[in-house]
Amino acid sequence: VPVEKRRFAVGAIVDEIKDRELVEQMDKNNYKIFKLPEFDRSVYTTFSFKNILSIFIAVMKVPYRLGDYIQAKKIEAHPFLEIYKRPLIHFVVPLSDLDAYNVPEINNE
Repeated sequence: VPVEKRRFAVGAIVDEIKDRELVEQMDKNNYKIFKLPEFDRSVYTTFSFKNILSIFIAVMKVPYRLGDYIQAKKIEAHPFLEIYKRPLIHFVVPLSDLDAYNVPEINNE
């Protein structure tokens, strides 16, 4: 993907019930709330998350390999999601209901 067409969003995954205070605090600080649907079908892999270096190595390798796999299989899959939860970095690319995983700003373009 050309650099000028790349987009990303950064956020925190929280439980609306268990993390109610955190959600309220984020709302007060003008964070936007966005609900991700559960993953029905996806291309999925993990990478070991031992330290900060793990992040740099993972983002340099994993998305490109997932992209190659998706192109080789000729499947429609997007967006690429990275979920950091030690001891793993989870890479998920939905295969269904694709636009539901985009932040609202992307769907409005």
